[in-house]
Amino acid sequence: MSTVSPKDIAKALARQQALVGQAWIDRCDDLAVQQRVMFLELVTFARDGVAGEQFQALINFLSVLQFLAKDHSEAAAAPVAMPEFRESVERAVLFFKTMETDDTHDQTRMAAAWYAGIDRQGEPVIWAVCIQTLQSHGILVAPLAVDMGITLYAVADVFSRRLADVKRARRPNG
Repeated sequence: MSTVSPKDIAKALARQQALVGQAWIDRCDDLAVQQRVMFLELVTFARDGVAGEQFQALINFLSVLQFLAKDHSEAAAAPVAMPEFRESVERAVLFFKTMETDDTHDQTRMAAAWYAGIDRQGEPVIWAVCIQTLQSHGILVAPLAVDMGITLYAVADVFSRRLADVKRARRPNG
């Protein structure tokens, strides 16, 4: 069974969506302290010219996952160091490079294998939020879509793995 339920996601999403104006800016300040490495990576997209709505979706994604992690475990919500994030970025790049093919049958097979392995390596609900974020706000058709996709994948990978570790630690004889 998953550590993170759809109800947990809904709660974190509602919490984030309630933040507007100064409260949203204050949350950015919190994220800059709580998850400095990932926050600074996402902030570069604003500097590079992504649309405001896309930038806000990126920050909201990080915020929702940080809320989830904090609700489940202090260890899962601990600051991510650059080596851990770099490993996740490398997995993301490898995943997307593997998906580059003109053979749609092969691509479908690889995507199915990745999806089948999600439950073993992490939290499926987090990946659903990642995919939804990528599909929203025009991110997939933005000039920086590849970079944003890799970064979102890496952020999801970090939290998914950390929360899966929480799940394993809570199992009897875990």
